[in-house]
Order: sequence, then structure tokens, then C-alpha cells
Amino acid sequence: MKRLTLFSIVLFLLVAGKSIGQIPNQGFENWISAGSYNDPESYKTTNFLMIGSFHPVTRSTDHYPSSIGNYSIRLESQSSTQGAVGLAVQSDDIMNGLKPTFPIVGHPGVFTGYFKFTPQNGDTLLVLASLYKNGVEVSTAAFIYDLPQNDWASFSVPFPEYIEADSGAIMLSSYLFQFAGGGGQPPLPNGNSILYVDNISFDSLITTIQELPANQSFSACIYPNPAQESITIETTGIHTFFKLYDITGRIAGEIDLKNESTNFNISHLQPGIYLATFRNTQGILIKKEKVIIE
Repeated sequence: MKRLTLFSIVLFLLVAGKSIGQIPNQGFENWISAGSYNDPESYKTTNFLMIGSFHPVTRSTDHYPSSIGNYSIRLESQSSTQGAVGLAVQSDDIMNGLKPTFPIVGHPGVFTGYFKFTPQNGDTLLVLASLYKNGVEVSTAAFIYDLPQNDWASFSVPFPEYIEADSGAIMLSSYLFQFAGGGGQPPLPNGNSILYVDNISFDSLITTIQELPANQSFSACIYPNPAQESITIETTGIHTFFKLYDITGRIAGEIDLKNESTNFNISHLQPGIYLATFRNTQGILIKKEKVIIE
């Protein structure tokens, strides 16, 4: 009998844990109190530079998608105040550049998320994700935008080609921030621009699970689980599409579930923990389950 390894389990949790991404606090739900202000968990901000009541980075209840979580991150700059810049960075020292801060599993190809933006005096927002291998940057996907966006919109930026990565970092700024080298000062914002960001992720936008009409229902059962040669997928309700993902996030198999009971061959797959998803005909995720192959 094939055996699972602890390594497989750990990798699965990294891939298929909270939401669908690997970025820590990707929905900005977790905040840490630091006296008179709060900082988003896993990020350093410019809040510690402020003396008065104004803090550039705050938690907002204006979030998106509305059915996921309760908060977003709000970044606001004040062009007249030194240090009052809307900046959040995953780093031990916010003024000394990005550093790899979280592990990467698989091969992310796209950086995605949601945003709203109110620019002033020609400010340009900057939202970026950097990938690293052994502490060296190998690819960066940067979303740069200078137009007003009053309603929530999505962004999707591909990573330039790279071989592999083992860690990543994120930077969010309400203007086109640049780290200054040689002990110099970074550029200041042009105006008091405001940026909201929520639910950032790799490869796929985080979307809500569909709410079915009252007269419809959906259920799914996968057995045996654990399995070795094949699984049976039983569904009732709406027409769905089934996909099976391995620990790297790659598709290991897929099928159109038109019948209520379908046999699915898995004999060619390596032992491990897989993620099964069910999507409706519009491509919206409605259910996901863990599948163990021995």
C-alpha cells in the first residue's frame, strides 16, 4: 500500500488552507494593536512614525467580495506631512526594502486582488508581489494604476518568467513609492491619495461561493476516501464541473459531472492529499473537499 507522508500533508495545508492563496493575511482580517493604532498582521506600516491622531494605514469595513471576511486595508497619504505615506510592507524594517517573508509552494504565475483608488495630483498606486529563491529576488508582479476607481475592481498581473521560487513578499502603497538607497529619503506623495486593497492572492481571484436559489440544492460525496485506484463522485442538484488539484496547485484531473454518479480513475496519480473542487456552469466555486490517495 502506498503511504502518505507528513511532507505531503504540510504542503497541502499551504496550498489549500485559508481562502485559496499562500499570502499571509491576504484578506486583511487580522490586525495587531500597537497602542494608539492597529497594524495588519504580517505587515509593517508607517503608522509608528505618526505623532498625532492621523495614521496612514487603517482597517476598513468597506471590503470585497462582500460575502468574504469583514475588513480591507485602507492606505492614505498626506503630502504635507513627512512620513505620512500610505505604505504597508512585509518586512522587518519598512524603510530598508522588501525581504522574503512567507514560503511559496508551486509556481505562482499571476498576482491578483481587488482595489479602490482615489488619486490626487497625479499620484499612482503601487501594489506588488515579489518572489525569491534563496533570498534573491527572481520575479516581481507590479500593479501600477493612476486613474480614479470609485467602485471595487479586480487586478491581475502576471509574473515575468522565472525558474522557481521558495518565498515571497508584498508591498502596498497609495502612491508610487520607491525605496531610497544609501540612506536617502524616499519620494513623497503628490497628494492625499487613498487606496483600498482586499483579498490578494496568486493565480486565481478569491470569489464568493455561489448562493443557490431557494428551489435548488447541491450536494456531493466522494468515496472511497482514502482511495487507491478510483473514486466515485456522486452529486445531486445543479450541473457542475469537477477538478482535482495536486499539492503544487496543478490540475491532476477534471471531468464534466452530467451524471449523478461518476467513476473517476486515479490510478496514475502519486500518493498524497489532493484538493477537489466543484464549480457551476458559470465557473463559480460552490464546494471543495480533500481527497486522499494512498
